[in-house]
Amino acid sequence: MESLQHAIAALYYSNCDTERRTADVWLQDFLHSDQAWPLSLQLLRQSAVAGNSASRTEALFCARALHVLLRCSVNKAQKRQKSHVVLAEEDWVTMRMALVVLAGTFAADLHCSRPVLTQIALALSTLALKMSQWAAHSIVPDLIAMLATSGGEVVSSSASMAGLVAATEVLRVLPEEAGRREVSMHPARRADVVEGLRVAAPTAFALLHRSLTAQPET
Repeated sequence: MESLQHAIAALYYSNCDTERRTADVWLQDFLHSDQAWPLSLQLLRQSAVAGNSASRTEALFCARALHVLLRCSVNKAQKRQKSHVVLAEEDWVTMRMALVVLAGTFAADLHCSRPVLTQIALALSTLALKMSQWAAHSIVPDLIAMLATSGGEVVSSSASMAGLVAATEVLRVLPEEAGRREVSMHPARRADVVEGLRVAAPTAFALLHRSLTAQPET
């Protein structure tokens, strides 16, 4: 963990070109290592608690790292290239819930965390596109249920607002990500997702209206 933090700090803050290049090489190797997933998630969680400028830089790097990794991720049966990262079925589910929680956490402090939230939203959108066991027609309703509702539990209005913000950000970037050819996916899956987004458009617009009219607790 300390090596990752040191490399991120060197890449973004060092005045030494050699140190920055060395950090960049180290971080590229890190992205291809088995530690990329767990350490990126762990550092994101730590950064959400710390809340200082260094931790926000770390969070932004780790959120981008997860987005990049998910763009290269496939189910075991789909692996075709060395660059592909294989995720088991249970890994997709675990990653989805981790990203949902992180989206809500960073949405609660948008003054400092908007870029991080956007990267988490992109990662979650990419996961939704590529997670074959996630029914295409259920993606938007499920995201709204996971992010913008409390599942019947009583939550504060600030927590509810954070959930709305997180859901709105994910639904904002999801159609863009669905159209990006950098996100490798089967054409049939892409077509199903695009159709699911079209059908769910009224639901998404209703959420947008709800977020615009919601008032935070005073």
